[in-house]
Amino acid sequence: MTVLFLLFILFVIGSARFPAGERFHRDYMSRQKTLQVKGIFVVLVFLSHYAGYIKHPTAWDRLYLQFNRSFGQMIVAMFLFYSGYGVMESIQSRGKGYVRFLPRKRILPVWFRFAGAVLIYLALAAFYGKFYSPLRIFQALIGWESVGNSCWYIFTILMLYLLTFFAFLLPFGRREQALALTLMTIAMAAAEVLAGRPTYFYSTCLLYPFGAWFSLLRDPAEAWIMKKQSHYFPLLCGTWTVFLILTWIRRQRGPAVYFIWETAFVIGVVLLTMKISFRNVVLEWFGRNVFGIYIFQRFPMIILLHKGVIAAHPYGSFFIALTAACAMAVIYEKGIENFCKKRGCRIS
Repeated sequence: MTVLFLLFILFVIGSARFPAGERFHRDYMSRQKTLQVKGIFVVLVFLSHYAGYIKHPTAWDRLYLQFNRSFGQMIVAMFLFYSGYGVMESIQSRGKGYVRFLPRKRILPVWFRFAGAVLIYLALAAFYGKFYSPLRIFQALIGWESVGNSCWYIFTILMLYLLTFFAFLLPFGRREQALALTLMTIAMAAAEVLAGRPTYFYSTCLLYPFGAWFSLLRDPAEAWIMKKQSHYFPLLCGTWTVFLILTWIRRQRGPAVYFIWETAFVIGVVLLTMKISFRNVVLEWFGRNVFGIYIFQRFPMIILLHKGVIAAHPYGSFFIALTAACAMAVIYEKGIENFCKKRGCRIS
């Protein structure tokens, strides 16, 4: 796993582009640029989950496993941040008309695609002789439980979209609505703690409203940061220093320190993208297909594990699983489109 990780990092470094002189990439939050960053992190998510299927890691592999344990949920942090930012940008440009259509334009399309994928995983489980109760199937369809698939992120993002819908229909200004969204997100996380959900269900959810706040406050913050190099570089170094220090102590210091840790990571990545952009068709493709790859990443892994292929050929199996997941993502999306066309319906 360590070799695969290092090869991918070299690939990413080779795709990096720097602005001339002391200039900044002012389009660092554009869709094209954020797709590249999403592409990087969805491959890291795939690698992280694949590592969980390696039953007997080598000493060399344990280097990557230690890195993965240390950075944990940060491989999904940018997805939540960018999502919150993108939704707020849409609200600011299109107003309440966009908010009113959130259930149909955001929530329903995500859930519909997810529910269809869950049914495919249920078929796979049945093929291997594993069956689930009606309650477990219902929980799986909303992302509360898994039937072999990855689920928590879908549950979280659906809930965050729903909270956005309620928060931004309130008769207040944008900042007051963003504050309402933040408080609702904290309440959601608290409810999940009381319900006994695993930590990863709620540990990064506040990065979504943080992305919304960044959209609201971006202009003054960006103006100050880009005004002088003496503003940018100390902030960059300080942010990453805080992140690295808290990496080792965050678990013993409570949720406030954890939030500072994950926020430092997001700010650090955003600052880096002001100076470093990526231009690679492969990363862009992965960024455009995050949903399908996330949903179907475990499907080929489960099959390869049952067949004993991962144990016999761990590195070769990685590329087989990645290729299969990419193919399934494309085929599934095309199938969803055809399904809707034949029935004269739209889900996006």
